[in-house]
Amino acid sequence: MKFFASSLALAASIVLAATPGAEAHANPDLFGVLGSLVNGVGSSVGDVASTVGLSTTTTGIIQVSGQTNGYIGYNPINPLGKLAYTITDLSHATKFTVPAASCLTLPSVFNVVGNFSTDFPSYQNLGVTGYKHKLCTGDACYNQVGTRDIAAGTYGFGYVTPSNQTAAKTYATGASSLSSADQGSESAIWSMDCSTKHLTATWTAVDGTSVPLTFVDYFAGFMEATGNFNKYLTVAPRVGTPLTFTFVTLGAF
Repeated sequence: MKFFASSLALAASIVLAATPGAEAHANPDLFGVLGSLVNGVGSSVGDVASTVGLSTTTTGIIQVSGQTNGYIGYNPINPLGKLAYTITDLSHATKFTVPAASCLTLPSVFNVVGNFSTDFPSYQNLGVTGYKHKLCTGDACYNQVGTRDIAAGTYGFGYVTPSNQTAAKTYATGASSLSSADQGSESAIWSMDCSTKHLTATWTAVDGTSVPLTFVDYFAGFMEATGNFNKYLTVAPRVGTPLTFTFVTLGAF
């Protein structure tokens, strides 16, 4: 970025040097453009990239490994087709976009956008849908009593779903393909390790605390997320090794 700024300054000096009387008759439009570009260099990598016509996003697929291996996609045939699934057919893997041309310039937390299905045109972000203050008393709650909210100290869990876009560090304000009156989604939850390209997620709990999520295959590619894997196992003991998500691109990133 310093090189870019110095190059613009050099261009201005060349114009002045090559034009007799340039100091007195410089084109104000030219120097207005150069000045605005130089002043804006430090403001945003994305702004500069847009100015010079460079891509500010990267597209890829998300590989899933662990108890189940495959790719994140959409399965409309399944009765629970409103969810994001682990599928094994690469040709049906959803293409996702992250908001940077290089991993090193990604925000610390961001949205992952994917064209899941025309069935859900409003829900094109990969998110997690969780319950909000739902009290459990019977079989539907694994015979547990208490709240199903995702939190660090509970077995509470949510579902991996197509969601609408939400702001970072905001508790379950979004809607999704699955959400109802007692559910809400979060989509600005993702972070990436640039050495491994692993995607991890952090849920914002009702009290504002950040809760790292663990992803599991509940059954047949149907994925859930929890903030406390050990407590979750007490209500879902058949779940195996947690899932790892890896962002895979076809080119450099």
